[in-house]
Amino acid sequence: MNPLIIKLGGVLLDSEEALERLFTALVNYRESHQRPLVIVHGGGCVVDELMKGLNLPVKKKNGLRVTPADQIDIITGALAGTANKTLLAWAKKHHIASVGLYLGDGDSVKVTQLDEELGACRPGAAGVHLS
Repeated sequence: MNPLIIKLGGVLLDSEEALERLFTALVNYRESHQRPLVIVHGGGCVVDELMKGLNLPVKKKNGLRVTPADQIDIITGALAGTANKTLLAWAKKHHIASVGLYLGDGDSVKVTQLDEELGACRPGAAGVHLS
């Protein structure tokens, strides 16, 4: 069965009201549809907040983050850690069994950098092509 894939902007993570509405809607959807759900999330706001707390600059090009190689682990931690675990906690609160994956887990995704000016990349980053 094909899953319903939902892409969430990271800004949603800043609003408990929005998260409550989302997960309530997901519970309702699951009650009326026998279809798996896959959530693909952003988290730029989480990254920006962490970078600010660490007094690290945030550079963007055409709205996309420029990621210096020495910051990739910090950014990955914010996305695969904080953002992902926040969504998992909300799923658990709503009794939705879930697993959080980072696209780099198990080397399951091939990454091709599209624009060197955007800096370092890891699977799932904006400006990379996944196949």
